[in-house]
Amino acid sequence: MTKAILVVDDDESTRGMVHSVLTRHGFAVEVVNSGNEAISRLTSNRYDAVVLDIMMPDGSGHQVLEVLAVQRPGVKCVVVISATSLANLEQVDDANVAAKLRKPFDIADLVDALESCLDTLPALTTIRTLPLAIDGAGADRAEDAAPRGSIMPRTES
Repeated sequence: MTKAILVVDDDESTRGMVHSVLTRHGFAVEVVNSGNEAISRLTSNRYDAVVLDIMMPDGSGHQVLEVLAVQRPGVKCVVVISATSLANLEQVDDANVAAKLRKPFDIADLVDALESCLDTLPALTTIRTLPLAIDGAGADRAEDAAPRGSIMPRTES
């Protein structure tokens, strides 16, 4: 399944470059130019990862991280990009931040960070359920069975 990525950056050339490269790598990419627009998209759409500029004039990346933590805690793969100082970039402290890249960054580093992060997320597996026994001899109850075709996280045994 194609992974959906939201790219948030106020710099048009950065947005365009990241969109182009990630699309060529098989990701479904949406781009927005502000933190406020990102917050709007995040409340109504599902993304597997976010590429996020921290310093923007219309809603900061810090605000987006706060919204992600509360409203979309399932997004565990955030790559922060910023032209800020290295010291300021290191202060970005969020459990969902997988990587921090200082502009100008090597686009290969961004792709590697996303692929690595997305590969480590729990895979979803479709659990097939069999019809319940009708004879009544030790049959499971229907309410205890997982719905047919339900999606469950894969667990390692």
